[in-house]
Amino acid sequence: MKTMFKLGDKVRSLGGVEGEIVRLNEDRRSVAVHVPGEWRGTGIVSIPIVRLRPIAEYSTERSDNRPGRAPDDLIKRLLA
Repeated sequence: MKTMFKLGDKVRSLGGVEGEIVRLNEDRRSVAVHVPGEWRGTGIVSIPIVRLRPIAEYSTERSDNRPGRAPDDLIKRLLA
């Protein structure tokens, strides 16, 4: 059964990326997701629909399933 997503839905990818759908791509196979937080770029990524699942709220704990994310204390030191 295929889940239909709409603008504003909160989602999590299989890789652990969480965000809110901001655009449904024309190909209907992927969506643009805005990832919350501070980013150098736009913070918007395109994710295939088959890799997404809906969530009620963002998770509050980081998981090992999120490669490349630095600990908060390291980020604060680098930005200071």
